[in-house]
This record gives sequence, C-alpha cells and structure tokens, in this order.
Amino acid sequence: MKNISLTIDGRNVKAQEGMTILQVAQFCDIEIPTLCHHENLEPYGACRLCNVEIIKNDKTKLVAACCYPVEEGLIVKTSSERVNKIRKIILELLLPLAPTGPLYALAEKYGLCECIKKSDEES
Repeated sequence: MKNISLTIDGRNVKAQEGMTILQVAQFCDIEIPTLCHHENLEPYGACRLCNVEIIKNDKTKLVAACCYPVEEGLIVKTSSERVNKIRKIILELLLPLAPTGPLYALAEKYGLCECIKKSDEES
C-alpha cells in the first residue's frame, strides 16, 4: 500500500492508501464525533456528525470523514466554524429522538444543553 501525507488541523500526518479521514484521525488521537461508525460495519455516513471540511485544489467542501478516503496533500479541518455549525444543526435535529446518552454529551459540547432544558420545561 502507498503512503500518503496529509494535514489534519494543521498537523502533518501519514496514512496508508485506502484509509478514511476518520481512521487516520482516530489513529492520531484527533477527535471527530460520530454516531453511526462502527469498526465491524462498512462506513455509510448516515449520521453526518463526522463532517469535516476539506481543502482540495483551493476549494473547500464538507465531507463525511467516515467515508472519505485520504488523498495526498489533502487539508482537513475537523472543527472549523462551518463544521461546528453543521454539527450543531444535526444535533438539534437528532436530540428530540434521543435526548440522553451520547447525544446529550455531544449537545453539551456544542452548547445545546439550554435547548434541551427549555424543551423539557415546555413539556
């Protein structure tokens, strides 16, 4: 397998061809939240919490880190303003379905606990 160099959050990292951004980030102890990812399943990007911003050919876009393969020279931002905004929106949509457990912990991290408390008070 071919070795690949890329940058995640300003950190130069090495990976092997065929790895996903999420796999490389986890190997390097770089946190990317995820709900649907499990090592025994094929990645399919359902929850979209693992969205990251990539820069490729001077263009930026959001991709699911669990599905996106690493590429030579790729620049990845795991917590840009754009990434955090989309994660917050996704959490706001998911929280009514499961307001406890891992979702609540992520909601706390992204500043959504007040939304949960207001929702509970209105019920």
